[in-house]
Amino acid sequence: KKFYKLKNQFKEIGVFCPLADKEKFDVCISKYQTLHLAEKLKVPVPKTILLNKNNIKNTIKEMQYPCVLKAEQEIGGSIVKYISRPSEIQCTLDQTLNEYPNMVISDFLLQEYIKGEGYGFFAVYNKGKCGATFQHRRLREMPPSGGHSVSAESVFDNQLMEYGKKILDEIKWHGVGMVEFKKTSKGDFVLMEVNPKFWGSLDLALEAG
Repeated sequence: KKFYKLKNQFKEIGVFCPLADKEKFDVCISKYQTLHLAEKLKVPVPKTILLNKNNIKNTIKEMQYPCVLKAEQEIGGSIVKYISRPSEIQCTLDQTLNEYPNMVISDFLLQEYIKGEGYGFFAVYNKGKCGATFQHRRLREMPPSGGHSVSAESVFDNQLMEYGKKILDEIKWHGVGMVEFKKTSKGDFVLMEVNPKFWGSLDLALEAG
């Protein structure tokens, strides 16, 4: 976000910045907005509830377990807590707010836990037009319950391509982006999030040509 404040200064000294408009960037860093957009596009998403002071009690009753407490936005770090029963939600939320005192309850969401393998669709866009693409399947993650890939292999799946492209096409993306999915045991891809940046496994894409 800070970069957008400096963008004009970079432009003045001749630095080219292939970045999407800030409004599009904001949609991608907001997990809730991303999932809402994907739902409208008929891309499968997990049940997700954005928390606030008034809905926490009803949310505890509505969620299926296990579920996941996540930061609604992911800037400079990842907050993911797994919850196995209703009685753990308030305690986990309180502990997390103590760990991150600058955050408030509305900075978090509760999400249905999707069990499956991690897949990524990666693309370079030029003013809404899709250029080079790549896909990978995560072989190992850290932590194993779900996180950053530490080992992955290149793959190609038409459904993964369709879903990933559909989201980035809709917002007329510009620059690089990653669309992250889980593939369930039934073979269904379920959207996790969009990362509007280069991906950690970029070396795999380069080595694969």
